[in-house]
Amino acid sequence: MTYARWFFFCTILFSLVFSLSAQAGDCEFDSDCDKGRVCFSRNCKKLDKVESLLTVEPATATESNAGLYIDGAYMGNLPWTGIISAEYHEIRVESTGMITVHFNGESRSAASDTIVVNMEREPVVTGPQESAAIAGRDEPGTIFFALFGGGGYGVGGWGSDGWKRPIAALAGGGALGLRLPPKPIWIDLGLAISTTSLKPFDTTVDNGSRPAEWGDFVKINFGVLVRLLFPVKENFLYIGASLEPGYGMSGVNWIYGDLHLAMSLFLGKHFEIQVNPLGMQYLQDLAGQGYIVSYAARLGVAVRFPKNPLF
Repeated sequence: MTYARWFFFCTILFSLVFSLSAQAGDCEFDSDCDKGRVCFSRNCKKLDKVESLLTVEPATATESNAGLYIDGAYMGNLPWTGIISAEYHEIRVESTGMITVHFNGESRSAASDTIVVNMEREPVVTGPQESAAIAGRDEPGTIFFALFGGGGYGVGGWGSDGWKRPIAALAGGGALGLRLPPKPIWIDLGLAISTTSLKPFDTTVDNGSRPAEWGDFVKINFGVLVRLLFPVKENFLYIGASLEPGYGMSGVNWIYGDLHLAMSLFLGKHFEIQVNPLGMQYLQDLAGQGYIVSYAARLGVAVRFPKNPLF
């Protein structure tokens, strides 16, 4: 046998062995699995029209070993490759501590598809942060009902002759209103009803023109309450200002305005502590005969409802 024949014979034999080897288990996806064939489990297989090759791969090491479910059936962990029917499928990937990922779609007939899964970790809140997060679930659109009380000290004047005396006051009342957007700024708008007991000192002192007979009295206030707060620690502690203008009735009628440094501390989802550590109140007699200027502090509690915001 000549060298040419030997070379031709060896070439044919090598091609036959290579082809059988590829069919038996050494196929390469790109070089051997053409013309509708796929390389699956190191074997070449021709996909039927009702079949599709699916590969589900993890985007990072985080998704490795995540559980794969196709149409509700557990198929194994990632990465995963298998032959499925060429039709609509629901795919779910689950892993402990990760947010479940869902895919829905139709696999292609006699073709291969690859899905890359990128999962995110579930938020973990523990310790003191958990209380703050629970408290902060209150959203704009909730109604609030507040009760408050406090006191103050200032100066009262009466008449055109410049009569002035120190004034002490105790106050208490309630408010009903609505929290308005936007976030994270906190805006409350409501109506307030309160009473204030005023006690002037040295009411019987004669100032030279007439006796200063101005006794103790109680006034009832009807006003508007506006609170504007900014987050120091969002969903937990807010600081801002509150303004309460209104009308007061007593032996004489008044208009008044309260301006306070305001703080709100949330200890529960719908429970709020309101602290106004420093404020000023001005009252003016409508007849123009008297006024009171006082510095006051106030403490209150508020309950917010309903559980789900109105808007």
